[in-house]
Amino acid sequence: MATISNSDSLPSVFQAFIAEQANIKFTLPGDAEWAEVTNCFIKTSKFPSVVARPQDVSHIQELVRFCVSHSSDFVLRSGGHDCTARSQVNGALTIDMRDINYVNISEDRKTAHIGGGIITRELAKALGVQGLITPTAPNASVGYVGWATLGGYSPLSTKYGLGVDQIIGAKYVNAEGALVDAGEEELTAMRGGGGCLGVITQMTIKVYSLKEASFIDGYNKPTASEDIPNCLSIQLTDVAIPHAGNIFTISCLWADEDHDEGRRWMAKTVALGTCVREVIKTNSWSAYCEEKEKLAGYGVYGRARTLNFKDLTPKTFEILAKYNESVPGPGSLFSMQFHRDSGHHLDSMFSPRCDHYWLEIIATSLEEAGAEVADQWALNLQRAF
Repeated sequence: MATISNSDSLPSVFQAFIAEQANIKFTLPGDAEWAEVTNCFIKTSKFPSVVARPQDVSHIQELVRFCVSHSSDFVLRSGGHDCTARSQVNGALTIDMRDINYVNISEDRKTAHIGGGIITRELAKALGVQGLITPTAPNASVGYVGWATLGGYSPLSTKYGLGVDQIIGAKYVNAEGALVDAGEEELTAMRGGGGCLGVITQMTIKVYSLKEASFIDGYNKPTASEDIPNCLSIQLTDVAIPHAGNIFTISCLWADEDHDEGRRWMAKTVALGTCVREVIKTNSWSAYCEEKEKLAGYGVYGRARTLNFKDLTPKTFEILAKYNESVPGPGSLFSMQFHRDSGHHLDSMFSPRCDHYWLEIIATSLEEAGAEVADQWALNLQRAF
């Protein structure tokens, strides 16, 4: 039987369930680990009643059966990067999937079985050790399954496809608590539909051979007179840096082992503007994700917004330049990435396949008092378009 502590305010239905579970790990308000297990990308005043950390599929089945039979609210989380802080639901049971984080690579090194709670940091490291790579979010703390099933934009997508296009198998626990091996129709629903069918406990994804990528960070305006190769990804970012002001940067990522050709393209990009600082180096994908993680931070206040553009016009750049001057401070930024259709399509519910620009507006603050100012800046930027 589980020992319950710090449970005075815990609903009685949860108390009885926890007492019956000898193997499932639970964390309650007041426990030493509470702050750690409830921390998310966006901080919020909403907190669950209890956090469960399942270690295997049987634990997930027990949790789902309990919540369904008692009509108890529950929420799933891994990385906790929901842009509107829905990773936490007040008074609910949180099922924290992060301990189900295995990576099993196939003998032919073309696919991998991954646990439903794995985050980008763990997946990128495990694949990198084997000289493999797969598209992921560029931030190390993002949960892979949520990212991939809801589209999955990545600097690697122009070469390998979106996150949804990597999913070739899955297992999930349905509302009855049964473990289901997803068929083709169900996989199509997951690719863009997220966890609409149940709790995804395992995925089979495509992986690719690539040991290192090259990237450059500089400050300029990128354009190109010839077709950009699919292995080159270009991302524009404006961010406020303490003691440096508002900085406009460009990150180029070359996802191919022909580094000489990559450096040629990066040199072309640098030459198109006045570059204040330039850094070119080879890096593992996992190290790249860790560096991007530092840019946005984790455990901040506010929210994120996104916009998609078919084309960029002079008016687009006029608006971006205006709001570049008024980035509220550390924690806020906007980032523009050109998504080129890779042609790697699997049947899915995710429809934005044409070439388009994706603008991400991170309206966050390191301090709670700055969140309202940051969000108003982002809302004004969004409305300007």
